[in-house]
Amino acid sequence: MDRPDPVSAAVDLRSVIDHLSTGGPWHVSLVDADSAPVTAASDLTTAAVLVPNLSEHLVPGVLVELLAVPAVAGLHVVSDDPMLMVAVRQAAALARAVGHGVSPALVPTHRASERAEVVLDPRRMAVPRRTLFGAHRVGAAPRSETDRLVRAVAALTGGTIPPALDRLPTGVPRWETRGCNENGACARICPVQALDLIAPTATADDESDDGAPRQWGLTIHDTVCIGCGLCATACPEQALASDRSLTWSELLSGRDTRVLDAGLRHPCRRCGTPQPTADGLCRICAQTFADPFAVHLPNRRGH
Repeated sequence: MDRPDPVSAAVDLRSVIDHLSTGGPWHVSLVDADSAPVTAASDLTTAAVLVPNLSEHLVPGVLVELLAVPAVAGLHVVSDDPMLMVAVRQAAALARAVGHGVSPALVPTHRASERAEVVLDPRRMAVPRRTLFGAHRVGAAPRSETDRLVRAVAALTGGTIPPALDRLPTGVPRWETRGCNENGACARICPVQALDLIAPTATADDESDDGAPRQWGLTIHDTVCIGCGLCATACPEQALASDRSLTWSELLSGRDTRVLDAGLRHPCRRCGTPQPTADGLCRICAQTFADPFAVHLPNRRGH
């Protein structure tokens, strides 16, 4: 069954950011696209961005993306939904931590203006070619909401990470492994493909196989992980665990991937399946050799 990408339903603001970067200064208002229509007025210096289903799609990454645009001098979220204050407060805290001069604010609909100089609807705006091909600072589409927020905060800091930023929680777990058997269940179930398994593929009937050990590794994209925990639940060896969250310094370090586990695997001398010891048998072959008539249930961990 296909799993939806957590960022696929959110609004793509790359076309809006590209437009706002060419003018300004702008006072931006995020307005629910399904609410009362906003009309254009040439005597105002405001831009209204229409966000479909604003209550569901407003996440901190959306706000920080707009705050990182130098031409944005003000940012308002026009809504009567008090739940949006969570995203607004988190984005405001990040802005204050990096010393940014603009913070978002939640404005009730009855206090908001219904006129704006520019009305931007990202659903009807094409993403520029220079953005699609990576030749523009807006960059490619994020792989998850964590990826979106980290990219936006990186743009907001300008490369300098203030100490105050590390006092704010990231909500991204720091995963570690112990006893990984490169099963790959964690990488297969991850909804944002944050885990990559580089597994050996030796087989006994492969004429090119010389019995040499093969390198394997499990890596994680920390800035993509959404902290859902599906990987830890799916692991048959319960090898994945997290005892703390990553700091903003770690997320903004520029390191694309982190190695969770790696090593050499030798082909099973009977079937060729990669296993940790040389001249040994894999778990299944060892069980078959010890109990050829399957009288006893196999040990879950193969010990």
